[in-house]
Amino acid sequence: MNATLVNPFLQGAQEILATICGTKPPLGNVFVKKIPYNADEVSIQIDIIGDLTGKAIYTMKRPAACFVVSKMMSRAVSATLDDISKSALAELGNMISGRVATMLSNNGKVVDITPPLFGINAPPTDFSFPTRILKLICMPLNLPDGLVFELDIFIIEEPS
Repeated sequence: MNATLVNPFLQGAQEILATICGTKPPLGNVFVKKIPYNADEVSIQIDIIGDLTGKAIYTMKRPAACFVVSKMMSRAVSATLDDISKSALAELGNMISGRVATMLSNNGKVVDITPPLFGINAPPTDFSFPTRILKLICMPLNLPDGLVFELDIFIIEEPS
């Protein structure tokens, strides 16, 4: 996958998470996931449409999701994800994807994003991939206390 298409996802996520958490999360070891795809406990899926087509799936275990929500809402870390927490995480997906769309646009690729689909203990309901996609890139970002926020993406560059 082309680095000029992948880097905006990494940079956008790091920028937004740095603003929320107060520190830029370092990149872990990038790896490839195969399809069929199993999302982590908590996932937010946003489709990319326009000059590029693809999906961004932001996935994490429940403790990481609770940590991020606590930072977003300036409250103590809770072990549960209530409706407002789920809404906050969906908004996190919007914030990251909006930043990515802006960065891609600055690189000449005009894209739009769909509203987030939220999944907990299961993938979002519209969780499908084109048949020609066989793998996706996973870029883990390391949060404090050993927590991980994963960016799982695939992009199909449409012919000009």
